[in-house]
Amino acid sequence: REEGGGTEYETYCLSAREWIRYSCQGRRSARCLPMCFTEIFFSFFLFLPLGLLYPLYKRIDLKQRRQEELKRQFKESVLMLSSSLAAGYSMENSFAQAQAQLEEMYGERGMMSKEFAVMRSQLSMNRTLEELWGDFAKRSGIEEIRSFAQIFKAARRSGGQLGMIISHVSEIIGGRYRCRRR
Repeated sequence: REEGGGTEYETYCLSAREWIRYSCQGRRSARCLPMCFTEIFFSFFLFLPLGLLYPLYKRIDLKQRRQEELKRQFKESVLMLSSSLAAGYSMENSFAQAQAQLEEMYGERGMMSKEFAVMRSQLSMNRTLEELWGDFAKRSGIEEIRSFAQIFKAARRSGGQLGMIISHVSEIIGGRYRCRRR
């Protein structure tokens, strides 16, 4: 769902095609499962509601997969921002560099590629990076992104060395990601 120029990641809405696909998969399972219970003729009718509820289960699974992919792409994007800042680029130019690299890795339809494009267009409308990261953090529903947005906001306001701070945060996020993968 698109909201305010960005995707709402905490909800996953199945398209009509996905509803049909997962309903068919659920009905197939509801048809096959009763074969295990050959003594009960009406077992098909017992399992049919489970087959019809399968798209609802699948929606939760797809949401979780999308959020895991978003976490992975976010980690990559923070690393790209960090390396651009370390090379001496300004934050705005670092965004442009990171967006170009993200589009190479994930294409223009990649989640973070789209988010960076939205952020860059919003920057041209005089919104601050702190606001944009905060908005993205709310829509993502991911703790790492919320933490990054808060740290980014504090670092920008305090005038600290943003490059070093983002580099440190990217190391922490990378460490968390590696721990979760094990």
